[in-house]
Amino acid sequence: MFSIQFVGRLRSMRKTFRFLCITCVLVSVSAFSSARQQYSSPRQKVEVFSGRVIAYTGISSCLNGNSYWSMVIRIEPHKKTPANYVTVDFSLPCEKPLKSVLVNSSIQKFHLIRQRERDSVLEESIDFLQQESAEEKPVLISKIPRWTYLPGNEHFTLPFGKVLPCYYSVELPEVPDM
Repeated sequence: MFSIQFVGRLRSMRKTFRFLCITCVLVSVSAFSSARQQYSSPRQKVEVFSGRVIAYTGISSCLNGNSYWSMVIRIEPHKKTPANYVTVDFSLPCEKPLKSVLVNSSIQKFHLIRQRERDSVLEESIDFLQQESAEEKPVLISKIPRWTYLPGNEHFTLPFGKVLPCYYSVELPEVPDM
């Protein structure tokens, strides 16, 4: 009689143990899933454009193993939409030359992700100002062209003074500088 009651209790304990294990697994998966959604960035829409790189600018010196660049792409007109320009920020490992990426000025497909917070006015030059004291007004002493045209694209006119939408490239992601 003792062994029959023990076996019955053992079965009951197994069911309870199995129930607790399944509950723990479900709670763990649920917690992991919600934490992952909370800390991961929302899925960003990749937009595909046909266009050509018109000009580029950047710093060729290394910072944390990368050089940082921007390029202006002229998006080709499509049916009822006129041609427009966008800027694309990207970085390259220091050992990879810029010429390996910007090899031609022909029409290409670009896979880009929008960066609204980085939209900015397209500046034509870098202005160097001199100010003798805090009371004096700064004086322009030099201007250096900011953008370098790719060979064959010199006939395009960049929209200086206009706010251009900014993107980053899926193929050439920008590595954050630390």
